[in-house]
Amino acid sequence: MTLAEFASLAEIIGVVAVVISLVFVALQIRQNTKAVRAASRHENDMNWARLSYDLANDPKMAKVFALIQDSTKTIDDVDEADLVPMQLIFRSTMMTFQAHYFLSKEGSLPEEHWIWERDYARRFIRSPIGSAMYKMELEQRAIRDGFRQEIEGETDFGSLDLGKTGLEKVLSGRREG
Repeated sequence: MTLAEFASLAEIIGVVAVVISLVFVALQIRQNTKAVRAASRHENDMNWARLSYDLANDPKMAKVFALIQDSTKTIDDVDEADLVPMQLIFRSTMMTFQAHYFLSKEGSLPEEHWIWERDYARRFIRSPIGSAMYKMELEQRAIRDGFRQEIEGETDFGSLDLGKTGLEKVLSGRREG
């Protein structure tokens, strides 16, 4: 074997090694992408689980959270002492929705997760109290434009009546009983 033949063989082996390396890197990237998406889904679910747990362990905060979503109450029905906690719970929930919106747009959170949250956010901002809280958030520029357009949808803000949420049905059943 001449030196030229050996150089050609080494070049072919080098090309094959590079191709194998590229395939390996592509597989690793695919696995990493799946892992990142799974972690995002898990974190998404854990955010809602933590919120539910925290509300279950703090009846006052659970009442405040329920009031935000109550379609029969207005901001005038809220005790003054509950206004600051209510605004903080509202902001925290909206920031969670907003973070998940951006994760979805980046491809880290599956679209079906975002659609569920988008629909929940739309209901959240359309109750009378939620609407008032949302307007305060807009005035403070706490809501980013892309997220705002997504949750406001193509309807006039506040004009859509989505009916009672499941929580409102439970609470109204307790009041009636």
